[in-house]
Amino acid sequence: MSSIENNSNHKVEDDLLEAETHLGKALALIHRALPRLAEAGWEAVVQNSLKGALAHIEAARATHESDTARRTPSTASLKVAVPSYNATIPPEILAVAAAAAHALFDQPHRIVSIKETQETGESALQWSAEGRRLIFSSHRIR
Repeated sequence: MSSIENNSNHKVEDDLLEAETHLGKALALIHRALPRLAEAGWEAVVQNSLKGALAHIEAARATHESDTARRTPSTASLKVAVPSYNATIPPEILAVAAAAAHALFDQPHRIVSIKETQETGESALQWSAEGRRLIFSSHRIR
């Protein structure tokens, strides 16, 4: 196996990050222990394998956290425009609007504003009438 240095200066083997290497070793230890779970006399070996897997998982978590902290810029140097949020519109509706825009457009997009309307009278009835018209037009006339 070849050893190289990646951008975060963590030693990797065959282009694997250090956290990925730890997770692979944990998986291998678990895979070795699974066939022995039901066999008598292998309790100590299984327990040691699972403890070793846990140690590798914790090492992967710690490595990942340190890599993420190193890559995350300081918030003091960031000048990000935070979009205004209308608290009267539930976040679920905002998520649906964003998903609809994503599905509709084949290019990057940004929703600039979403406004609630207080339609009453004739204009409010037009939408429900259009919905009924579409439903009725889908029925076969005999």
